[in-house]
Parts: sequence; structure tokens; C-alpha cells
Amino acid sequence: MLQQWDVEFSGTLAGPASLTLCYDDQSLGFSENALRIAHWQDTGWELLTPTVDPLANTATFDTLGFSPFVIISVPEPASLALLAAALLTPGGALLGRQRRR
Repeated sequence: MLQQWDVEFSGTLAGPASLTLCYDDQSLGFSENALRIAHWQDTGWELLTPTVDPLANTATFDTLGFSPFVIISVPEPASLALLAAALLTPGGALLGRQRRR
């Protein structure tokens, strides 16, 4: 289940604001150690690394602006290597696709 917050503020920030989001750990589907916050910034998503309190189910981070925030999971580099290895056959073709000769 996607957990998203659309935060709005009509004033002007004098500097970074500390924001704490509460999340539902039962619907995460991944380890809280991999929890990251994606923040929409005009033309793309910025990845933020929050301070996670797994007992309180909160993620705290600093931001310079408010807009949509989404909780996501970022795989560890070792997981990415395993995924890449699983997707490639010995011949270097992606699984599910045949190589033309």
C-alpha cells in the first residue's frame, strides 16, 4: 500500500523545516531499515533519508519545501547486484527476451 502525504504551507520558510510523518509499518512490505522518503520537487523526485523510529513508526527529516511526500524502499547495493544477476542469462540476454542472431 502506498503511503503518501500532500503537505501544503502558504507562508515562507526561513530555512529547513523538520517534518515527522507517521506510517503504518504493517503495510510497508519492506524493512524499516530500507525506508526512504521521496519528495516531489517541481520536475522530479528527490530522495531523502529520514531518521526512522521503528517503535513510534515515524520518519523525521528536514525539507526546504512542501509538496507530495511518499514512503518508498531503496534496495541495498547487494540486492541490486542479485537482481541484475537474476535478470541476465549466461549469454547476456534479458530473461524473457530472445536474442536474434
